[in-house]
Amino acid sequence: MKSSNKALVLSFLRVLGGCLVTAVTTIVALQGYGPLDFTSGDWKAVGNSGIGAFLVTAGNYLRPGEKRFGVHAEVSAEADDFV
Repeated sequence: MKSSNKALVLSFLRVLGGCLVTAVTTIVALQGYGPLDFTSGDWKAVGNSGIGAFLVTAGNYLRPGEKRFGVHAEVSAEADDFV
């Protein structure tokens, strides 16, 4: 796998993990019950946070300042240092 593709996947997974943890924590705090008691609507809200993760990663892909991956990537041997 090219280092730019690896950086893209790892960036998405980091953002996705943060979004999922934030969504679950928010629902637990607001509803007052644990994840094992989530309704289908609660899990749908958690799943929808994945859309946010995709949008953030897509925005980074198109951002001119992103050097690790994307439209303006500068692939080099040191690209793995950022991952």
